[in-house]
Order: sequence, then structure tokens, then C-alpha cells
Amino acid sequence: MATSYKVLGQAASEVTTYGLVSYSPSANYATIVADQDVMFAVGQELFVVQPDNTEFQGSYKAAQVLGPNITYKNDGVNLDSTNMVGMGSVSGYEWMTVYSCPGSTSAVTSTITITNTSGVTAYYSLAIAEDNAAAPLTRNMLVNKDLIQPNDTITFTAGITLDSNVKHLMASTNVDGLVVQAFGVEIS
Repeated sequence: MATSYKVLGQAASEVTTYGLVSYSPSANYATIVADQDVMFAVGQELFVVQPDNTEFQGSYKAAQVLGPNITYKNDGVNLDSTNMVGMGSVSGYEWMTVYSCPGSTSAVTSTITITNTSGVTAYYSLAIAEDNAAAPLTRNMLVNKDLIQPNDTITFTAGITLDSNVKHLMASTNVDGLVVQAFGVEIS
């Protein structure tokens, strides 16, 4: 049985933008459909922009995300959401994969570090997942929307086992420059 101690993975957050293909308002909620599946976290702040690059009624928090469909509540900014001109874009921070365990291998983390390189307080979430093509399920959350101060580092010492069933370590945030690193051992 081969054992390899190493940096298992690392990721840094950055904003992601998708084109919009449709927009459907109803009461004070709206559903927008992106041009491909998205991995925005529920509660994530989103920015909707019209084709002329003007912000459309401010920022929103995702209430539901399913594939390319994003439902958000128009939090009192302008409850008449019927006046979007054309199809623009939606931007936000998606779940990022920090580490994926290779097939026929298992891995055990020893340390996970989260560093906020931005100048603002940030939210972060950590999760394990069977599939990294979608946002992690609630049951897989390790940390959900905890705060990290500007230019600070948080260290977790946790023996999290990843294998062919639960193989991904994922993270989410609301700022540019959140860096997540996982250290541990791979066993094959």
C-alpha cells in the first residue's frame, strides 16, 4: 500500500459570469436561466447586468439554484421585475473544488487552511461531495457561511477521509481572493 504525504489541493476564489437566456418574473421573485449549469450557493449574492452593462435593479441573493435556473428574491429594490431590457449576464462566486480524490485511492486530510487575502470580512463554506458538477448537498456541509476577517487565516485539523464515494473537498465564498489549501495523505 503506497502512501504519499502532500498538498492535496488548493483553490482561490474568483467571480464567475454567465450569459442569460431567459428571465421570468413572478410577484417579488424572479427566475433567470443562465447559458449553462451554475454552481452558485443558495444565499450567495448575485449581480445581474443588462446587455448595455448597466446593473439591473441591484444585487440579489440566490434563493434556489438548480442547473442553469437561478431563483432570487427581489429584496424590495424594485418589486416590479418586469422591465429587464434584453438578456444580459449574471455574476457571482461559485463552489470551487479544492481537491478530488483519484480513483482507486483514498485520502485523509490532516490540515485545511482558509486564508482571506482580501481587505474585507468574508463568508466561507466547506463541504465534501460525491459530485463536483453541482453544489454540495446540505448533509455534506462541514462549515456553512462562517466569517473570516480580512487578511486572516483559519486552520482546521481534521482527519476527513475522501474516497471513490465521497471524493471532493469543496469551498465557497463571497469575495475574490479566498484561498483554501488541503494537506494530507493519499493511500493507494
